[in-house]
Amino acid sequence: MDMSIISKLYDLFIILCMMHIGFNENDPNYNKYSGKAKEFIENYKKLKGDSSITEDSPYYKLLSTLSNDYDNFKKKCSDVNCKDILPLQSIEKTQIAVDFSERTSEQLYVQGSEVTSSFRR
Repeated sequence: MDMSIISKLYDLFIILCMMHIGFNENDPNYNKYSGKAKEFIENYKKLKGDSSITEDSPYYKLLSTLSNDYDNFKKKCSDVNCKDILPLQSIEKTQIAVDFSERTSEQLYVQGSEVTSSFRR
């Protein structure tokens, strides 16, 4: 087990616990959660980008569980009109879109080069 990764997962867990402990449906003040939510998202992104965390690893399963719990917290917040907590999916979708656009640009460039060279023949 990589204690560095375990420690980072534990930090995410603590942040999430603090968000749940501080939640008060009678006072759904977003500002109270926004700092912790941003901290969670930053740490989540770093772990999600760690190449040693693969889909078949136990670390990935823990990260997925933490992600699900964050989404549950966001739903609990939105149920009492606490809004604007960034969902994790938007982070992942943004990353996928960037990856896709980079790959598409590379493919178009390569295809364009191949087309140009075929016209020269």
